[in-house]
Amino acid sequence: MTPGDLSTSTYGPDDNDGLWTSIYLAAECYRYAVTKDPEARKNAIKAYEAMEKLETVTGIPGFPARSLVAADESTGEGGEWHLSADKKWKWKGDTSSDELVGHLFAYPLFYDLVAEGAMKERVKNLVHRIMTHIVDHNYQLIDLDGIATRWAVWTPDSLNFKSNWWYERGINSMQILSFLKAASHITNDPKFEKAYQELTQKHHYADNMVVQKMYGPFDINHSDDELAFLPNYILMRYANDPKLLPTYIKGTQRSWNVEKADRIPIWNIISSAALKKDCDLKIALEELQQIPMDLITWTMQNSHRWDLPKDQLDDRFGKAQAIRPIPTPERGISKWNSNT
Repeated sequence: MTPGDLSTSTYGPDDNDGLWTSIYLAAECYRYAVTKDPEARKNAIKAYEAMEKLETVTGIPGFPARSLVAADESTGEGGEWHLSADKKWKWKGDTSSDELVGHLFAYPLFYDLVAEGAMKERVKNLVHRIMTHIVDHNYQLIDLDGIATRWAVWTPDSLNFKSNWWYERGINSMQILSFLKAASHITNDPKFEKAYQELTQKHHYADNMVVQKMYGPFDINHSDDELAFLPNYILMRYANDPKLLPTYIKGTQRSWNVEKADRIPIWNIISSAALKKDCDLKIALEELQQIPMDLITWTMQNSHRWDLPKDQLDDRFGKAQAIRPIPTPERGISKWNSNT
């Protein structure tokens, strides 16, 4: 509450606790793969078990919660909260596509790079439950009330035919394709590959994802960049269909062309991995070297600066923005899905 005074820090549940934890999990998976540091493996397992708990606590096979707290903890403001069957936990429902993006980004990396023996089997079973739930419910997450959640919808009926899902058509098409490829890789269950083939051949989901990056008359949604690049990486990691790969490359290149100006390291790195070429890796390194290591949200004021010309257009939240990214050490701490 007081900048710099750690004794005044607070914590609480968030809509996207699973998503944020998944990114930490992925980071520790890579750290372990590179360094074999036992601390990284320990951290990765702890993060995985926390994410696994989000699914087991709901009592609905394959349905992960947004967040969970102990039964006697505050849930904060708003949200759909439910008491677990054992009365020890409260879990947050109405789980969004954001959460599934995180889960299905981190699990295959944990499975490939860290998990061994019985832990590998746990990951396999968890992914199988989640993706069976989604496939069996016509590519939707069905909540405790028997109704699909607000944002976890990947069904062709909505994405291809309903105008109110036009914005999500490309990005959600890519998400479900990446989920199915990850599930197929981990579980070897042919039903996931069958679903993947149905969505690409019958419902043109691969073509949909070429234009997942919406711009022009649409606002620039930096949060959607995260919901696109993470599944894009997983899809490009496991997709091996020579007929579809040129389409995937076209969509990735199109998104990168728009995104490169933001100088966000993880998107540069994912684009480089997916396109198999250097997508400004030097800039990614520069940005990583400049990021402050103290993670304290210091107050930053930049609106008075003459060297940061103001954009004629405000951002999607109606806030003023510069015409180019504000240097990393000068804009304060932010997540990768924010407006640089």
